[in-house]
Amino acid sequence: CVAYQIAGAKRAVGEEELSEDMRSMGGFQNAPEAYVTDYQGLSLVNAPVLVLDDPGFLEYCEQIGAPLKTDGAVIVNRVRDLAEANFRDVKYFPYLNGRGETTLLRQAGREEISAEVPVLFYTEELPLLREAFGELDYYELVHVLPGSLWRKIKEQIGGASEESHIRILAGEEVSPEELEELEEAVKEVLARDYEAVVENRIRDKENNDAMMDGMMLILGGFCVLLAIIGMGNVFSNTLGFVRQRKREIARYVSVGMTPEGVRKLFCLEALALAGRPALLALAVTVIATGLMIRASYLDPMVFLGEAPILPILIFLLAVFAFVGLAYFLGGRRACKVSVADALGDDTML
Repeated sequence: CVAYQIAGAKRAVGEEELSEDMRSMGGFQNAPEAYVTDYQGLSLVNAPVLVLDDPGFLEYCEQIGAPLKTDGAVIVNRVRDLAEANFRDVKYFPYLNGRGETTLLRQAGREEISAEVPVLFYTEELPLLREAFGELDYYELVHVLPGSLWRKIKEQIGGASEESHIRILAGEEVSPEELEELEEAVKEVLARDYEAVVENRIRDKENNDAMMDGMMLILGGFCVLLAIIGMGNVFSNTLGFVRQRKREIARYVSVGMTPEGVRKLFCLEALALAGRPALLALAVTVIATGLMIRASYLDPMVFLGEAPILPILIFLLAVFAFVGLAYFLGGRRACKVSVADALGDDTML
């Protein structure tokens, strides 16, 4: 587990500090004024400060290959490639050139008050925490500090939230019962001196998956209901016009059509009745899905792995089967007719 806080600060960045990639992208020319402002000939950017407890900071330094010291800051030296619109596979490049040995953190709103902090390391890897940075403000320059160093400069920088966070990573094979025990143990320890709120993200994910399954069940049931109504309409139309089809069939037979030909005629009608809307729906679905996949930058193979292909095929087969059954029943009744009687009966219209 790691205990941490988040503080807001500012950092003035000069043009000479930027990396070659950042300069080639135009630097801060296209940066919104809400996030980047001019300050004494420099660009003033937001510099969120992640304050980790000292053991957690040393563990983070070990992960990224930084010196195992607590007398400086680690700068998350990355900025999003704005030329790449794919938000699912975000590309980053270095923010600063990485040659600065110190960083000057300024108090937000009172930029003349600052604190100079040694830089231990530049990295593109954020600590594994719940919070995400650079999603709205692409020009944030995140600083990671140990708690012992923060206590020395916090009066100058300020901006720290009153809330403290504790990130606890559970094992891969942890059971729901073990998570409940862990949650109760954390509450028991913290409730003595603090007002604690526990967020169980594993349980939240399980609840979300259960809600998604429930939504799919409801939508699936609605689709089945519509399918039943459609099948009922097919049976009603097919069996309801048996009298009219008797005279039609009698005319075909009178000009030499065999019973085998009549069966083929009904088969073609059934295929047309079921196949035409199926092909039209598939074409529209494929085109619309392709456009949405492209707009959302989703890997087509990922979509195909999750797409309900088997239920769709079963549904289409059921459509053809029920239409064929309706035509079979209606055709069998329509074929049981005397040609002379059918042609002579003017009521069969």
